[in-house]
Amino acid sequence: MKKKLLTALALAICLSLCACAQRGGVAPASSAPSSRREPAASAPAAPEQAAPSSTPPVQDLDSGTSQAPDGSTQEPDGTARGEALPEGQPATPSAAGDPGSVETDLGSFSLWLPEEAVVKGNTIYADGSELAQKLAEVTAIDPIADPADPFAAYDQRYADAQSISEGSPGGYPGKSYFLQWEVSAGGMTGFENTIVYCIQGDSQMVVLTFYPARGIGIHEQRQAFEEILDSIQI
Repeated sequence: MKKKLLTALALAICLSLCACAQRGGVAPASSAPSSRREPAASAPAAPEQAAPSSTPPVQDLDSGTSQAPDGSTQEPDGTARGEALPEGQPATPSAAGDPGSVETDLGSFSLWLPEEAVVKGNTIYADGSELAQKLAEVTAIDPIADPADPFAAYDQRYADAQSISEGSPGGYPGKSYFLQWEVSAGGMTGFENTIVYCIQGDSQMVVLTFYPARGIGIHEQRQAFEEILDSIQI
């Protein structure tokens, strides 16, 4: 009898444990979505802006010009091709003050003469030698008689000139009269040539006579003397 009671008690205990096990058992793995947060996808990076171009002009070594990135061309001094240079810029240097020249006071005016030139009275000689060439002579310093036509008297005086030219030596109004006449010496006949220059100042006319050397081209000598006249200051 006692044995039966123990068996019944053990069976009741086993049933009670099985019921508790069913009530407190481990729940099956949940199929619900995981609560773990995924990192948010980063927004696509904005495209980088191109930095302003700092490409320097490309120089054309052959032409001496440079080409900017926009395709325009520049001269070596920085001006655009075809652009005029600033006004007043001389094309060639002035004769005044050139090396080998000396400013010479001739009374009412001055000239830059070659260093070797010598002035005696009203005459300018090519140098100081005994047989120096007579280069030019100050013929007259005349008051201007007719301001409305200051060269009228000289046009009449040198009416037989081979040619008459107008110019502006030193920036002053001027005229030149090319004179030529036939001469005979030692049975030989030739021509004597002189050129008279009239240069108008404010109230007076400077008259200079140029004597080209014989046997040398007159054109070249005339050009050289007129470069001297370009330095005149009245």
